[in-house]
Parts: sequence; C-alpha cells; structure tokens
Amino acid sequence: MLGFNAGDNALRRYGIVPSSAEDRDERGERARKSIDAGVPVLSLGSRGAPEWGVILGYEVTADGYKYFGRSYFDGGAPENELFTENRYTLGNLYADYHMLLDGTCEATPAMDALKISLEAAVKMFAPHDRFGYGAYDTMIKGFETNTFMNDWGGEGDIYNIIINLTDARRAAQIYLNENASLLSGENKSRMLSAAAVYGEMIGILLTITEDKDFDGDIIKSSRDVRIKFAGALQKCKELEYRAQDIIKNILENWEG
Repeated sequence: MLGFNAGDNALRRYGIVPSSAEDRDERGERARKSIDAGVPVLSLGSRGAPEWGVILGYEVTADGYKYFGRSYFDGGAPENELFTENRYTLGNLYADYHMLLDGTCEATPAMDALKISLEAAVKMFAPHDRFGYGAYDTMIKGFETNTFMNDWGGEGDIYNIIINLTDARRAAQIYLNENASLLSGENKSRMLSAAAVYGEMIGILLTITEDKDFDGDIIKSSRDVRIKFAGALQKCKELEYRAQDIIKNILENWEG
C-alpha cells in the first residue's frame, strides 16, 4: 500500500490507550494532534462494535468533537453520519471506543520512504485471492457468477471492499503527486503518469460506489447490475497493470 509516512510526520508506534472516562479527553486531544499532522489514527470499536477502523478527521460541534473515518460497519450509514466529499462515516457511536496511538519513532528519510512504498506496491500486486490482481479476479468472478468467498458474502462486506479500494487508490494518487518533486527527469514524469493512472481508477470506482444500484447487499442485485460492476473492475485491473509497469520502470531507474 502506498503512503509510507516520513519526514516531519515521523512514523507512529501504536498502543492501546485506556478507555476510561478520566483519560477520554486526553485521548481525543492526542488523536486530533495526530490527525492535524496528517497521520490517521488506528481505532478499535469506533463504530458500534470492537472492530478495526481508522479515524481520518474530526469536526468541532456544539456538543463536542465528532470523529470520522472508515470501519467495517460503514455500509448503510445515514446521510447525517457522513462527512466530507469522500463520505467518511461517523466514528464515535461506540461510547468507549479506543484510539490507538502512542508517541513517535525516528523518521525515515523521504527518498527511502518513497522507495519502500513503491517496492511495497509492486510486492502487493500478486496472485492472491485477497490482494493484488488475484483480489480483482475474485471480485470480478463473484459479480459475474454471484458466488463470493464465504467471508465476502455477508451484507455490507462487498460494499466495504469497494469503498476501501477507492480510498486506497485515492491515497496512492495523492501520495505519488505530492512526492514526484523528490525525483527528477524521466522518473518524475513517470511518477506523475502513475498518479494519473490511479486517478483513472478512482473515476471508474466512483461509477460503482455512486451508482444507485450499489448498496450493502449487492448479492441480491440483478445480473445486469452485477455484470456492469464486473466490467468496471476489469477496467481497473487493466489500469493496475499499467501503473505497475510504470512503478517498476521507476525502480529500475532509481536515482539513489
């Protein structure tokens, strides 16, 4: 996954912060400081049950702070619990949820962090049923045949997978654009080209998530709807190969 943090925003090491009432204000203050620095906060039980999630932002209201991000339970959230154009979901419905953050560790030099991220992007694009192009194949076949893996078949699961894929590609596009200035010559141009490819993916994925037929129970959708979504994912898979070729070219011509 692209986005290995470096520089002034040193990498965080995480630990469970106690959820007692006494430390709730301190926990929130530390989470807001992390978010303000551009570092999302891992969470446990931020929406309805103790499941993993990530806090990506917050809003100041008359009733205090509202946190929002992504979690397993985002599917079907009402409009009044959605924030920003990316439709992040309210993350403080679970009264004693944990935010996980604790201090900093030594920052990784920016060029090293960029290379690590690019190498991770290549390594993760593998024939695995949950990662890389293997995950695309699993989803495409699922839409075409209406047969999904056992742990992908529940209501809301497919919704979350597509939403998370969209978030990840958006993060990759932003990361590559912001770090292209670290490179020069052809590699800088290649980096911007790769970012543009991820931008194309986002556009295609949004045709799914913004479709009136896309909801938390896709399994019950008509075959025409599912074939439409399968076609969109096939286009994304082809773009993933293009992005991979560009990233591999950058690494093969790394400037050191």
